[in-house]
Amino acid sequence: MEPFTKFGWRGIEITVPASWELAAHHGSQKAGYACLDDGRDMRLQVRWSRSKGDLADLEGVLRRYQRSLTKACKGNLKFDLESAAPLAIRGRAERVAVSFFWQSDREAYGMAWHCRVCGRVVIVEILFPVGESDRSLARRIMGSLADHRDDGRVLWSLYDFSFSVPSTYSLDHPDLVPGRLRFAFKSARRAWLRIERWAIASQWMDKVTLEAWPAELLKLMRISNRGPLVQTETQIRQHRAVRFAVPVSGGGFLRRERVTGLVWHALEEDKAFVVMEAGGADGLTQEVADTVRSS
Repeated sequence: MEPFTKFGWRGIEITVPASWELAAHHGSQKAGYACLDDGRDMRLQVRWSRSKGDLADLEGVLRRYQRSLTKACKGNLKFDLESAAPLAIRGRAERVAVSFFWQSDREAYGMAWHCRVCGRVVIVEILFPVGESDRSLARRIMGSLADHRDDGRVLWSLYDFSFSVPSTYSLDHPDLVPGRLRFAFKSARRAWLRIERWAIASQWMDKVTLEAWPAELLKLMRISNRGPLVQTETQIRQHRAVRFAVPVSGGGFLRRERVTGLVWHALEEDKAFVVMEAGGADGLTQEVADTVRSS
């Protein structure tokens, strides 16, 4: 049986088969879309938005979605609302849900829900080739869905890479290219946070030693030192690491600011990791670095 893994994106968490990976995304924390595929077919779609009232009209939401599907499928659509009971969800006291099934050139089990705590309306669909729909698989996946955490953090988990950040930080820009994943976050207090994973790190280490990475990263970000770059050797889960701090200049919220960071090299995985921040709480880089996992 295929192993499962957790996908985390903008507060949405859902456990899916390990071969399903992020294929597209757009939007923000307030409203957006993400889809996963298995390398051949789209397998999961999730949409989220904020409700305007205490109780969202889920059937109305789904009727509008049905009309958009009908148009996209040129009228060739079977769409049925179902009881949410067979597709059990977490936190029933906090959430109301309506489940549905549709069939066109594909088949999908789906669910729309509204969380009274975070105010989100979420529509999630598990897609299958016609004739191959698996209700038990859909039930298992949707039963794992969560739209927020209670610990004040947000999990980001994709492409065998995961970490969590405080919920006060929102994703400003993801740069997801083969060989390098880069996430840039910002907070309402004008602090910023950056997390990166570099694959085949040994090739980069041949050109730039681990000790030289902090200076190179600052150059890449066009950040100018306002004082000495202080570095100390340390370890992250038994991996050799460099901790650094430097006063910087550059105008805006960086004026009279200090950048702190950690960079480490996991030899077994041959991956390098970076956590950098400015304007955040003391110890934030270590706090985030402790949550980083990769395979």
